[in-house]
Amino acid sequence: MRKITGLFVGLLLLSGCTTTVTPKIDKKIENAREFKASFDRTWDATVAAVSSSGDVINSLEKDSGVISFSHEKFTSDGNEASRLLLISEGKICWAVKFSANALVKRINDKSTSITIHTQATATCGNRRVSHFFSQKNSSMELASSGVLEKELFDAIEKNLK
Repeated sequence: MRKITGLFVGLLLLSGCTTTVTPKIDKKIENAREFKASFDRTWDATVAAVSSSGDVINSLEKDSGVISFSHEKFTSDGNEASRLLLISEGKICWAVKFSANALVKRINDKSTSITIHTQATATCGNRRVSHFFSQKNSSMELASSGVLEKELFDAIEKNLK
């Protein structure tokens, strides 16, 4: 009887383990845009846009044109994760961490391009039982839905006006 109870307890513990899953995403998003402005103006507008978005700037390397930033968001209902990331149907995600690099590149004296590369992970589950527990939790590497990039590009455009 002890062996059966031990086996049952072991199975219960294993059913709540976290695993890593990387879904295949075929959706194309806009992660690069050209701006009709000098490198310096575009750089300043990009730094201002990232700063005002609430993201944490991890590093600024103007000579190489790289801005590294990150964000961590906990949401109890999964709406923010669903808005920002491509999530498999039926999943609820609530703890989102992302890191991104914006590459600001001079095209000529009056044009600059920006390319944004985003990496995100989220804690997700199949069904929400409470705010802090979900059956079959998993930590997933997820693709951006394009919302982060669009919001940043729009903010840069606004800052350049």
